[in-house]
Amino acid sequence: MPVTCLRIPDFAAWAMSRRFASPGDGDSSPPSAHGAPSTGNGSTGNGLVVCAARRVYSCTPFLRRRGLAVGDSVERARSLVPEAEFLLRDIAIEGAILDSLLARLYTLTPQILPLGEHIRSTASPSSNAAWILLQGPDLEQLGQVADELPAQIGVGSRRCWAMLAAVHSDPGRLTSIPSGMIEPFLRQAPVSLLTEVGFSRDLSERLELFGLKAIAHTLFLTRRQLTAQFGPEGESLYIFLHPKNTEPPIPNYEPQVIEAEYDFEWPVFEPGDLLPVLQHLLEQLLSHLQGRSARHMEVRLRGRNHDRTRVSSRVLKNPTSQLPLLYNTAHTLLHQALSQNTSHSSSVPCGRGVENLTITLSGLTLPTPVQTMLFAEKPGVETLIDAARTRFPGKLQRPVLTHPTPFFPEEEYRFEPISR
Repeated sequence: MPVTCLRIPDFAAWAMSRRFASPGDGDSSPPSAHGAPSTGNGSTGNGLVVCAARRVYSCTPFLRRRGLAVGDSVERARSLVPEAEFLLRDIAIEGAILDSLLARLYTLTPQILPLGEHIRSTASPSSNAAWILLQGPDLEQLGQVADELPAQIGVGSRRCWAMLAAVHSDPGRLTSIPSGMIEPFLRQAPVSLLTEVGFSRDLSERLELFGLKAIAHTLFLTRRQLTAQFGPEGESLYIFLHPKNTEPPIPNYEPQVIEAEYDFEWPVFEPGDLLPVLQHLLEQLLSHLQGRSARHMEVRLRGRNHDRTRVSSRVLKNPTSQLPLLYNTAHTLLHQALSQNTSHSSSVPCGRGVENLTITLSGLTLPTPVQTMLFAEKPGVETLIDAARTRFPGKLQRPVLTHPTPFFPEEEYRFEPISR
């Protein structure tokens, strides 16, 4: 059975853009690469750079045309693209966005396998891209998902061919390689594509120096030749390009989200008819959290046809299980979804009706345990002073001798705020 590969290049930057572009949540901007709040104008139109260990970890794809590359120092990146937003990598946000995406793909097929840093393969995909293998999905609906992300999709008879087809595909497009067209595809696929599936740039450059411009040219090299020239990486390349005739099927995926939905007997049009249901669904979800907190929320409205589905989502600043916070977020997302246009601009008024309301919570985490003291301790003087200064700023003062023999008694001392 063919294997489908979905790839989101620069996944970290895309995930952070989802957080950064969430309007109206009352949160401050995410931390910048230097730990201070970002000074942008609230938009990622100028591009976004995600940094880790003072290096560029991921960036908006079009910034690469300006000379920016993964691994560049933050200082060099700022000189190349000073107008871009610089943010620190947030693994929790990436996980929440990925969980939400996998739950959406689960509606297309249960056979899903995400490839990431925690999964080893013969050629580990690059860590700043998200790789997801699927089996038997609805390709038409998957194409719609890819166009929204946008993502690259490849279909092949083996996992390796599907991965190569995905990196060869344009964003938002699907590239399918039939079994009889694998060799023609590899003859026109440059060896530079190997760097996109986890092999080093040095390997692809050396292959080009040997005159091996296309991936098909490397198929004639033996395992011994590749190992002698490139070491363990050469052996991994041989295994990658010579897959077994049979591969294990993609296992069934268990979504790491909780979801609640409500089907209306008749289409509804007004927020007043939806808000009571919104409250009811959130109460259902909270009963299933089991002490966990949610980082990502999605509200989905479905009309008479699936092509009229309207979706609005948001990444919360901090994980929460508080009903008032979740309700305020869901209320905002509901109004955003209602204000969206349906797929058909000429839809009749009944196409705006809502027949199904679904709320999904993802990025579920348990609260961090805090070690408490065995015996209660009384707060020290410094703690009391800090608490008083925080509650009454500038009101906590101390006397300072100004004149040893004043003419008036009140001139002997003056008061100044206590500061540290």
